[in-house]
Amino acid sequence: MHSDRRKFDAEDERLMSTLGQFALPWRIKLWSRFRTSNCQITARERAEAAVRELANGLERQDPALG
Repeated sequence: MHSDRRKFDAEDERLMSTLGQFALPWRIKLWSRFRTSNCQITARERAEAAVRELANGLERQDPALG
């Protein structure tokens, strides 16, 4: 805890730097997984929309199918 008597010093800087070096690879890995997941969701949504369009087209061509 810092106050007027205790300021941010070299040891605090060392600890923060070490924590940053430890946390950065995890942050990058999590961000990468998040981005991959979002890309997969987007691709699935596009595929589902395409299938719906094809199904609607088939129903318009042959009302007996719908």
